[in-house]
Amino acid sequence: MRSSVTPTESVKTGKFHIGQRVRHDKFGEGVVLAREGQGNEGRVQVNFRDVGMKWLALAFARLTSL
Repeated sequence: MRSSVTPTESVKTGKFHIGQRVRHDKFGEGVVLAREGQGNEGRVQVNFRDVGMKWLALAFARLTSL
């Protein structure tokens, strides 16, 4: 089931926090390990179950919260 929150809304509200479970269309499910910056300038480090750790720019990542 997909979240009704769009990635843009998540960035604006600062929804992603350390420990948050997220989903990415290409990398699958993961957990946020770190966060830097704010809004569209921010990025998060996510440990994805299948592909390991990735740093993702929030302006482009299209993450959804689980």
